[in-house]
This record gives sequence, C-alpha cells and structure tokens, in this order.
Amino acid sequence: MKNAITAVPLSCLLAIPAFCQTEAVVKQYFEGKTVIVRQDMPATSDGVDVYPGAGQGIDFKSYSQRIKTNGISLRNGQPVMVTLVKVKKQNIEFQLGGGGYGTFGDAMSTPSVYVPSVEKSRREKDLENDIQWESDPIRRREMQEELDHLRRQRSRDDAIAQALAANAEQKRQDMIHQKALESGSRFNIRFPDGVPVEALTPPGLMNALAQYMEFPPQSFPAAIPQQAQVPTAPPTSFSSPCPTLLRKGMGTADVMDLLGEPDRTEKKAEGSVNMLVWNYFRDDYQIELRFADGVLIKYMITSR
Repeated sequence: MKNAITAVPLSCLLAIPAFCQTEAVVKQYFEGKTVIVRQDMPATSDGVDVYPGAGQGIDFKSYSQRIKTNGISLRNGQPVMVTLVKVKKQNIEFQLGGGGYGTFGDAMSTPSVYVPSVEKSRREKDLENDIQWESDPIRRREMQEELDHLRRQRSRDDAIAQALAANAEQKRQDMIHQKALESGSRFNIRFPDGVPVEALTPPGLMNALAQYMEFPPQSFPAAIPQQAQVPTAPPTSFSSPCPTLLRKGMGTADVMDLLGEPDRTEKKAEGSVNMLVWNYFRDDYQIELRFADGVLIKYMITSR
C-alpha cells in the first residue's frame, strides 16, 4: 500500500480517498516545503505541544518555560522549511528547520568539560607520613614548612585548572546555545487516545496547525485549503482492504472479514473488563484493536 500511495503525484492527491492516506502521504506533501510560524518557537527539541480540539490547544505554562530556559530559535513570522513529519503512537512530530536541539546526537557532539582536582605529589604524601614519626623539633618544623608550601602550590595549581575548566565549560555552553538557536524547533501534535485517521491527511494536519503557522500558496499551490474539512464518512465500498474502514462497534467477525486473521492476539484485563487485543502487522503500519464482549471499542493505526 505504501508504494502505491507514494507513487501518486501531489497534483493527484485529492483524488486519493483521504481516509486511506498514511504517513507516507503527509511526509511527501509537507517535507521540504516552507511554512511561516505564527508564534515564537523554543530553541529545543521539546518544541511546542499542541492538543487539537482541547480548549486553548497549547499548554502555555510549559511553552513559556521552554522559551525562558532555551531561548527562541524561530521568530513569529519567520519562514522555515519542514524537515521531518514523524508519526508515533500518540503524537505527530512536525519538525521545522532541523527539529530543535537536544537529541542524543547533539548531546554526544558536545561532551561536558571535566578537570579532576590536582592530586598530592609523592613528596607531599611522604612528608605527611614521616612528620608523624619525627622527634627532632627543628627537623619537624622544617618538614612542616615544606609540607605547607607543597599544599599551597597544589591549591594554586588546582584553582588554575578549575578556572580553565570553568572557562572551557562556559564556551561549550555558549556554543550549545548558539547551535540551539540555529537548530529549529518542532510542534508535537498530541492525541492521548492515539493518532486518529483524519490527522494522517494533509488537510487534517493543516487544520491541527492552522492557528500556529501559515501554509503559503507558493509552497502549497492551490492544493488543499488551509481550513479544508476531512471527509468523515467512507464510501460504501473500496477495491482493496483499507484499515481505516474500521469503526467502533464492529464485531470480531466484521473485522476479520475486512482484515483477515490477526497476526497476534492476546487477552488483557483493564479494571473489571476483560479485553481481547488483536494486532495486524503490515510493511509500513501496525493496527491494534481492542474488543470488549466481542465489540470493537478502540483501535489505533501507527507507522512502523
């Protein structure tokens, strides 16, 4: 299914049933194109969390904290390229200008600066040991003076080393901050109950982000209006099995008629309800279905 969809030209995108579009379609449609952000974006891979249809849509407390802690990498009104669209189980990452600083690779590329304390010299250790057994007061005083001198010298050397380390660490932090300001940011479009089918379409993704960015016509030429509505009802038939023809309330037999035998089944208890879980694994996506008393009550379609 993936190859068939990705082979379709963008000009024919609207001819594809929206309820059967997958991650491959939104990746092909958005990645590499320029959008315009309508708010300042934090300079971190944590990005901005968006909750479509949930009141404000953004948790402004965490948004403000990320701006305060990390600075701003993208300014309101700034054009930026969409570098990655990634679908996960409960969210869609919409990465801009590199997706933001803070991934594993970023951390490995800028190791922290550490300088150990200057260790005692062999002479200092010997003096500390020998002075305990020295009975001659004059010799004992001379040993103590030498020991004090070695300790002061070690303390000065240690202070110099730590000052150099602190300076190097500050330069590292400045470099990280500058790199973060140049590494873009991202929107995390979150769906606590799993990514719905309508979000895996260009109009669905545009609607989810319409408050926070613009989709310029020069990048998205008259293809899909920004506020286009996603079809909610499937046609009565389709030439090949389409997982998004699934609907809550279907029975196990109906699902099996549509998708065939599941690749894996298991039973789970959720509170006092005994759930039957079916999983189907395809080349580019996975379907998880949950039944209670033989009735489909929840399903999720995620990319692999």
